[in-house]
Amino acid sequence: MSGSALDLTATRILVTGGKGFIGSRVCELLHEAGAQATAVGRAEGDLTDAAATERLFEKTTPQLVIHLAGEGGGIVAHRQNPGRHLYANATMALNVVEACRKFDVERLVTVASADAYAPDAPMPLEESDLLAGTPVAEVAGYATASRLLVSLLDGYHRQYGLGAALLVLTNVYGRGMSDDPERSFVVPAMIRRFREATAAGDQCVVCWGSGQATRDFLFLDDAARAIVEAARCINDPSPINVGSGRETSIAELARTIAGLAGYKGAIEWDEDKPEGARRRVLNVTRARELLGFQATVGLEEGLKATLTAG
Repeated sequence: MSGSALDLTATRILVTGGKGFIGSRVCELLHEAGAQATAVGRAEGDLTDAAATERLFEKTTPQLVIHLAGEGGGIVAHRQNPGRHLYANATMALNVVEACRKFDVERLVTVASADAYAPDAPMPLEESDLLAGTPVAEVAGYATASRLLVSLLDGYHRQYGLGAALLVLTNVYGRGMSDDPERSFVVPAMIRRFREATAAGDQCVVCWGSGQATRDFLFLDDAARAIVEAARCINDPSPINVGSGRETSIAELARTIAGLAGYKGAIEWDEDKPEGARRRVLNVTRARELLGFQATVGLEEGLKATLTAG
């Protein structure tokens, strides 16, 4: 699994999505380590266009590509855009992987979402179950694009020798996340809701679902650190779970955010609203063994940093 280590300071690195939430932090870590990384976003090239993708590779001549560009959001965005999320993410992956082959890129690092796991998969979730069963309907398009990466990278690795790493990320949160109600994930959505309620003096906040669903929350800095380490040492595309390994209920998350935001009122749950998979927590043994990775930022510490930054 682990390949020869790359000296990132001597490697031309292209980071797609490098101006986004996770990508910008990855670029900061690369620069702190002395590496020269080129961060690109939509303005620099439309990765759903094969010709535009190739022009980007011609211009930057990368030896290492960290592909983090994508279209997504929280459960509202997934329900509204199942076709777009499948098309855009799958097409970007196909174009980037093919460009890596054409331009003899030494290593590609990319990420999949833990949404790809079926809701009835055994807990904690293991990489061997990533393609088993059917993902939750609300995120099916996005999840299918993540599943595509497994076969795509494996095929290019076996046929063309493309070195690659595929990290399966759980619920990443931290500073810089969008709190747009139409796009936001659960953490920024709750932060916005409890802050507004506190400012308005509201006595009740209603959250989606039952509160009993669980997730594995991973702070941004930990996620970015795992990606950089994979870029340095992994060149086999077998999936690697990256998470905290801790199962947290949405109700616990709500209580923690409410307390940090200074909210004193009641929390109620609207069970008519969707909440996705009932449980989710990752088995992170492979990340520990192959990357030497272990999450270092606890949930309350990470949420404090997120609220302070926002």
